[in-house]
Amino acid sequence: MTIQLNNITIQSTDNLVLTYGVMTNPNPLQIDTTGSISIVVSKSAPPAAQCTSLTFSINTGIAAADLTAEPSTISASPPPNWGVSSDGNGNFTFTPNPGQGEIGLAGLSFVLSNIAVNNQVGGTPFTIQEQVTVSGQAQTNSASCTLSKFPQNFALEYFTISPPSVPPGGNVNVSWSGSSGSFYGYSLNYGATTINNLPNEDNYSVPNLEATTVFTLTVTAGGNTQLQLQAIATVEEPEIGQFGIVGNPEQVAINSQFQLYWQTVSADHCILSMNGAPIELDLPANSQGYAVTAPSNPGNYSYSLTAVGSGGSGPSRSLVIPVCFPPAQFLSFGIVGNPLQVAQGSTIKFYWSTQNADHCDLLLNGNVVASNLPANVDASQGQPFVVPATPGTVSFTLSASYKQTNIGVSNLLLVLISSSFVLALPQSGNNIGFSPDGSQIVTSSFDIDLISTAKYQVVKTIQSRMNLGVVNATFDSTGTQIYCAAWDASLFGNTYDYYVDSYDVSSGNRLLRSPFTNAVGIVKGSASDSPLVALTGDGSRTRISAVGVLDPSTLNWVHSAQFPTPNPTLSSFAANPQGDLIILCMRGGLSYSYQPQTNTLLPLPRPRVMPTPAMIAAFHSDGRHWLCADMSDPTIQVIDSAQNQWVGQITLPASVNHYWAQGSPWDNFLLSILTVAPDGVNCFAILQDKTIAWFRFDQMKFISTVPGPTTPVALAVDPTSQYLYVIDKGSGFLGFDYVLWKIPVSTL
Repeated sequence: MTIQLNNITIQSTDNLVLTYGVMTNPNPLQIDTTGSISIVVSKSAPPAAQCTSLTFSINTGIAAADLTAEPSTISASPPPNWGVSSDGNGNFTFTPNPGQGEIGLAGLSFVLSNIAVNNQVGGTPFTIQEQVTVSGQAQTNSASCTLSKFPQNFALEYFTISPPSVPPGGNVNVSWSGSSGSFYGYSLNYGATTINNLPNEDNYSVPNLEATTVFTLTVTAGGNTQLQLQAIATVEEPEIGQFGIVGNPEQVAINSQFQLYWQTVSADHCILSMNGAPIELDLPANSQGYAVTAPSNPGNYSYSLTAVGSGGSGPSRSLVIPVCFPPAQFLSFGIVGNPLQVAQGSTIKFYWSTQNADHCDLLLNGNVVASNLPANVDASQGQPFVVPATPGTVSFTLSASYKQTNIGVSNLLLVLISSSFVLALPQSGNNIGFSPDGSQIVTSSFDIDLISTAKYQVVKTIQSRMNLGVVNATFDSTGTQIYCAAWDASLFGNTYDYYVDSYDVSSGNRLLRSPFTNAVGIVKGSASDSPLVALTGDGSRTRISAVGVLDPSTLNWVHSAQFPTPNPTLSSFAANPQGDLIILCMRGGLSYSYQPQTNTLLPLPRPRVMPTPAMIAAFHSDGRHWLCADMSDPTIQVIDSAQNQWVGQITLPASVNHYWAQGSPWDNFLLSILTVAPDGVNCFAILQDKTIAWFRFDQMKFISTVPGPTTPVALAVDPTSQYLYVIDKGSGFLGFDYVLWKIPVSTL
């Protein structure tokens, strides 16, 4: 560390851990007078040092090398939390209170005052000894400096430099005035120049200063004892504090404008150059934004700013700016049709539009799968791509560029490749049925849609309505005809007609219409000899008046049974697979059984131990059990139909969604919201929280929810029990954004 004497560094040494600033008063000390010594002790850089003691020693006696003959008169003043002791022989030891020995950047002040300086001119040593702890190791270090004793009444009235600062090449005058006489010698030092034998008073001119210079005036007394004072002449050199590009872009486009900013000190003006060639020779010393036009060719360009002061050119700073073609940008990127998910191995079509690009590359999961594609592809055309044959979520991005220099990347497009399939329906749907051989699906609402299971596409739409109608449809035992219960209503009136119609599957033509106009619904078992059962009711289609068997060749009654009055309100109905038993659930919890062969309609008392009434019904494939649910309870009840005995219940996460989307009560019974697979194992129900519950009949327990559909309306399992079909409702007017999910049961 260092020792400074009266603000002049006189010693830099590794012997000391701490830095010492020694000041004498007066400067220099004078013989036969009283003086003082102040020592500021600090640690010039972190960390702080732990000091055990500091000892400052002086020589005592009457010789020229001694400071005082009377050490007992000296007063020693420690800083707070420190103490001091003296041995009477000029040694003053300062010690800290326990835990108070830390010395850091701020430093501590120690003072020796009331020193009676002896009467001999000369230099006297001042010794410093420190005891410190460094990295856990105790050290004792020492060093010394020489204090000067000058004759009484010595005076150095001034030592100045005028002017204190000059431009490069400027002149300064160094002036001083001190005591005269042959006893004193004066010399001046600056840089590599030393001038001796100068008068005690002078005005010395120093020309052509090119750099900031320290001037040291040395005064000797008696030839050996010396006093030194320093003064500084500052040369004002231009400096560049800041130089950059506004906004700090990584690159700029060709022919575009960007702005440079800079800030200088002691500069009159600046010069701007590009690749060594001047652009502007007289720019202001400071600028927050100077407009520059980028070159028309791409590349890396070096822009240099030179600060110019009154003495000429000063320092320069450079900035390399990459200039490139305009960055490619994507205006759009998507899949034609925006499918919810795509089938494995299927072909999809992308569309996109870009700016500042001449081609694109398609990336799948970060890897290029198609190169040199057009810069723009319209949605009406589409760029085909075959998706991977493995289910899962993949990511597509487009990379666009112009001459390979300005690459831009599109937004990430996530695509779900599913083992399920999704088909857009041309209309809404609330009922799903299957042809006897499973080759066709019928979905119905206002019209009837026929879907090929092999092609998984709508192959025919049968228009069964005149204005606004709701339809539930089922195949006959041969799969060549479709029966439906349909209603027609005036858009501006309250006239309603309800029919049972039959249609030819091949042509889509209507074959027959029932003679009665109060049909409510139809139901038929899956067995080939199952009768066609119809229900009739009042004009509001809420109260049921009769149930009976229709003759398929005429759609006239074979026989029918009447409900008691007042007529109950239908909530749900279901036929067993054999078609010989119909369960009808009424609002309020009342249920009926109907046997088509004997035309027997009987009230069905609720089993004594069954906890909730039956509002929604579905038959098990064995024909002996039926499942039911109440809209207010999250359970499925299982009943033995032969004995009308409650078998047990299955708890679901939420109750079954009887009133989907708060629809009208009269169309709830048309919805297939509870179903049992033909294999009798897997069962599914749409819940009020818009999820689909999967539960197993053989285990009598809930398994999980079915992923995929977001607003399920109706569901059914195909005759092979391999696929779950779900109609998923969109958000379009009157529900015309419907899709049909085909979900492999084996993947659940």
